[in-house]
Formats: sequence, structure tokens, C-alpha cells
Amino acid sequence: MTRDAAKYAMTGIDLDPLTLAVTPMEACKILSLKSRSTLYKHIRAGDLKVRRLGQRRTLIDVQSLRDFYNALPEGLDRETDFFHTKDAAE
Repeated sequence: MTRDAAKYAMTGIDLDPLTLAVTPMEACKILSLKSRSTLYKHIRAGDLKVRRLGQRRTLIDVQSLRDFYNALPEGLDRETDFFHTKDAAE
């Protein structure tokens, strides 16, 4: 199972390989975001590509979600993790 497939499987969202775009709520579930405001922050920063359908419907490009997710760091080690630094312990 690829990294993307594993991430989508954990969210309970079944993305057809032909799916081009998702709604903001679906994107939040895929990225495990707790608020849409974080999603919209990344949209404004240009991290995610969106399309507008009419005046009210926002669709987020699935490939840009994959690219955004794959660009995230793999994880923090104990040397760089904020909660495990010497300064945080003092």
C-alpha cells in the first residue's frame, strides 16, 4: 500500500483513482485537519490548488493534496522535537 493509499484508508474516505477534486470538508478529513481555517490558510499561502464551481462551491485539487502531504516532514526526532529540547525542559 502506498503512503497516499494508507493515508486515505485511515480517513475512511474512498477516493476513486479518477477523482479530480474534493470538497474542503473531505480535504480536512484526508489531511486529518481539525479545522477548515487551517485548510484555508494553506490555500491562501498557495500550498493547495483550488477551483471554483459557481460562486460558492470550492473544490480542492486531489493532486495538490497529495503533493502537499508528501512535502510534509516525515516526523520529528528527539533532537528537533519542541517538547524534548533542553530549553523546554527548564
